Amino acid sequence: MTISVFSNFWVNSEENFSRMKDSFYSFKDAAIDKWIINCRGAFKDEVAIFLKRELNDNVLIFNLDSSAGWFHDSRKLIKHIKSDLVFYWIEDHICIGGINYLNSIFEEIKTHQIDYVGYSWFGLGTYKQEFSDLKLHKAECLSFLNYRRKENDIRQKNSLRITNQYSVIISLCGIFSKSYFKKIVFSKRPYLRRWPKEVPFDFEKRHNDTFILPVKMGILHNELFASIDDDNAIKGSSLISRNLYSDRISREEMLHQRKDFETKKKYTFLKFVIHRMPLGTRLLHFAKRLSYHL
Repeated sequence: MTISVFSNFWVNSEENFSRMKDSFYSFKDAAIDKWIINCRGAFKDEVAIFLKRELNDNVLIFNLDSSAGWFHDSRKLIKHIKSDLVFYWIEDHICIGGINYLNSIFEEIKTHQIDYVGYSWFGLGTYKQEFSDLKLHKAECLSFLNYRRKENDIRQKNSLRITNQYSVIISLCGIFSKSYFKKIVFSKRPYLRRWPKEVPFDFEKRHNDTFILPVKMGILHNELFASIDDDNAIKGSSLISRNLYSDRISREEMLHQRKDFETKKKYTFLKFVIHRMPLGTRLLHFAKRLSYHL
């Protein structure tokens, strides 16, 4: 079994960089064969220097930031993945379950040929409750099932009851079989973009994105990673909320810092140019803004 860490993230502030390093140190000693990292943002050079110093020849660093967006650039990087499993690294989630637990999860994913395990957003245990009415096969560290539309219907009803909202089917915080990871990255869906091209959020599959099913899904028995500052659906579940991470800066300020100001400027300039284009050209540009694939 071989494992690659893959990420295409944006690091644009000192705090963001500091959190990325804390996340890295929390799981760097796991049984990982290769790190494939595309870094954008003002701190991309610092990130590259840091990761090369820590990982030497075990890391490939890229700085792709094309106007075509996250999916386009990630598809170009996938050819470098030679492993069985892909761990998608989110740079503001910390491994709190321990390296041995993480390595055991890798082993069980391979043994049971599981395609996807969400490694974070445990929600103080509420995540497991979403699957309480489903027939699960149990291993030591995780349970698993063939997750189809009918299983999704039951799970989403549980999610509404427990958290008062639907749950995503696939999270970016995931461990994937290589084939399933490629299936998502190369998918033509959603046909219409829900997020800007520069961000990866359309990788995540919403409660009704059942086109991505079936999938052999694993559910962790215990918490492995946790978000530094995002409670998500469960108030009090982030590390800062639990007083497990230093509250150096508010979440609101972090969200402000994470914004891509260069993209904003670029779009402001484009709007100026587009208003002077012929109508047909403007309509084509508008259609391209709605889709990843035109």
